[in-house]
Amino acid sequence: MVLSADRPINSLETGPFSSRATRSTYVLKALTFLATLLLLGFGVESLLAGHRGHGSMLLVFGLITIANYILFRFHRRHVLFRSGVVSLMAVFLLTLVWTGGVEKTGPLWFFILPPIAFYVLGLRTGTPIVAVTILTAVIILFGSLEELGRAGYSTVFKVRFLSSIILVSVMSYILELSRQRARSLLVDKMRQLEERRREIRRRNMVMETDLRMAQELQQAMLPKHYPSFPADAKPEKSAIRFYHRYEPAGTVGGDFFHILRLSESSVGVLICDVMGHEVRSALVTAMLRALAETLKPIAEQPGLLMTDINKDIVSMLRQAPDMMFATASYVVVDIEKRIVRFARAGHHEPLLISRKAGDVVRMKGAGDDAQPALGLLEDAEYVTDEYPVEQGDVVLMFTDGLFEIEDENARELGYEGIERIVQASQGLAPALLLDEVVEQARQYSSLKTFVDDVCIVGVEIWP
Repeated sequence: MVLSADRPINSLETGPFSSRATRSTYVLKALTFLATLLLLGFGVESLLAGHRGHGSMLLVFGLITIANYILFRFHRRHVLFRSGVVSLMAVFLLTLVWTGGVEKTGPLWFFILPPIAFYVLGLRTGTPIVAVTILTAVIILFGSLEELGRAGYSTVFKVRFLSSIILVSVMSYILELSRQRARSLLVDKMRQLEERRREIRRRNMVMETDLRMAQELQQAMLPKHYPSFPADAKPEKSAIRFYHRYEPAGTVGGDFFHILRLSESSVGVLICDVMGHEVRSALVTAMLRALAETLKPIAEQPGLLMTDINKDIVSMLRQAPDMMFATASYVVVDIEKRIVRFARAGHHEPLLISRKAGDVVRMKGAGDDAQPALGLLEDAEYVTDEYPVEQGDVVLMFTDGLFEIEDENARELGYEGIERIVQASQGLAPALLLDEVVEQARQYSSLKTFVDDVCIVGVEIWP
């Protein structure tokens, strides 16, 4: 399981600034739009009045404002655009002075200075520089009115020109203020996201550590050494031999098996498949193993053992918020009596490989159809059935993850498919037989892997 952030980072309507920041943004956009319209209007009016230089300058500033607004959301393009605007303003200023004549248009550079200063400096260099820029611009503007009059400009023109320049400066300031506000919000959001990511990473590390510990504990519960029969016999001389393969689908699994030594001539083997393959499934497997050990005195009778385990597990899982259950099969191999006793709880049948007859038999019981999975019905009673066995026979137990796989055409391998594989490979030694069954099932899958936990156990009665 991996945690993830679920709050949007690109929404300026969330976070600490919330509605006030949104209203301010709308106001700035409205003012910018109004100022742009007025600026374009002044430019058109100046052109119609014959003031080409002044009108062209205002129209260019208006178009620059529109382009700046359009590119506002694209930060990298916006930076390039701002650099281009500074260069364009400088070239435009030189061109205007050169074409208009120094005597008549010389004072105009004083009026282009304020918007350039506001646009370039804005809020970047801090409040003191902005204040000095405003004061300097006001002094230059009003100090040049008399010079404009001597150059032949009318009072109406001076008022309009002065208003246009102030309007351009204010717009530049508004745009820069809006950009800084948006940047501040974005930086704050990014900071919140980074903090959230760090917290998620920390929690994930804790969860991964817990999962690794759960995996180690679950692996520790699986048999590392098989019992020998008799107890003093070496493993290669044991009258009952064991083999298993275990592949969890995740870090921890819901499948497990447990071996109970019952006497010098009998052994019990329990295999379970808990629904799911998460931590809680692994916890249920630990509970089932503990119950099997606790009820070992009655483990010679599979039906009785399964009945008592079911009662206890129902009681334990009753308080769980979600329904949990486990299918199980329990087999007792008695080499003295040459029989196999077994009981099933919602689990498929074990397979009995008869070496002498050269056949593979499903170990069906009389009460199989009426015996539910463990943890569902508290009053369920499980029946003990038995099969005769001979030397060389192998009892094969496995979970459904081995055969609930599909090929490229969505056809399931199924229990019958495993039965066919075992039938074709029964001549192999048990260890090789288990490898062959697992590998052929894996190759049958369209994914070439198992999507569920897989556990397979073989019990061989040695000749």
